[in-house]
Amino acid sequence: MRRALLLGLLLLGAGCDDGVSANSGIGEPIRVRGGQFFEGAIPAATDGPEVATIDSQNNLVTQGQAGKKLAGVAKKGAFAVAARFQDLGTGYWIVPVGPADPQTEGDLTWEMAIDYSAAIAPGKHSLLLAASSQTGAFGPTRDLPILVQSSTPEGAAVISLSWDSAADLDLHVIGPNGKETDPKHLTTAFDFDGGVPPGAGTLDRDASAGCGQSGYRSESLVFTDPPAPGLYQIRVDMFDACSAPAASFVVTARQAGKPVLTAKGRLLDIDADGGGPGSGLFVGEARFQ
Repeated sequence: MRRALLLGLLLLGAGCDDGVSANSGIGEPIRVRGGQFFEGAIPAATDGPEVATIDSQNNLVTQGQAGKKLAGVAKKGAFAVAARFQDLGTGYWIVPVGPADPQTEGDLTWEMAIDYSAAIAPGKHSLLLAASSQTGAFGPTRDLPILVQSSTPEGAAVISLSWDSAADLDLHVIGPNGKETDPKHLTTAFDFDGGVPPGAGTLDRDASAGCGQSGYRSESLVFTDPPAPGLYQIRVDMFDACSAPAASFVVTARQAGKPVLTAKGRLLDIDADGGGPGSGLFVGEARFQ
């Protein structure tokens, strides 16, 4: 009974802002916006209500994709809906149900926006969903197959940055020719009037620019041809925190499909510089042959 009361209070609190509980689920494979995180498996079904339907535009997600919507209908008596991966993570997220379903009397709609971690292994995973009553009684779980695809594009060599929050991070790479590539300078080449020359790389996107949530939290410098040989210095800059307290990131470098560098780090909101002097935090060097 105490757990049910606590659950109710937390759900009421979740409706007040876009945050999460003190146990915020940092490092989990998914984060549900405005949801509450609980350690452990979704409680076993007793006599709780069911998730009647799950509506998804598609079941394909990209590593690091943000704000992907799921919605549906829960049966009469539902108070909240829980979600977690069956094979990944340490707990589950829960959000309160929404307005009544206009199609079926007594049923209730539900919706959640999910941020997927950039660290999820590509492949098939099962997302479990279950409804609960106001007293904390859960119904049976529903299984939604999710196909996770890699966020790293193909190329002769690729340097990629991915991160886990709404912040606007930027990848900066200084090539062996001294040219710095970033979202304002998209190629490693000095002169590309006639197209990007062989051996040069191009940045694929400026993700989260202006704090816009495009669904991607990754940027990659892609070399379609073998890169100019030499040392590539890599930095990560927080242009804008976008109201996020911090952002954890991963940088990888690959050549011919083989790893050259993997580096992890974390930037705080106080590190945001709006594109000011400097080019962020130095994270490592990749040597391409």
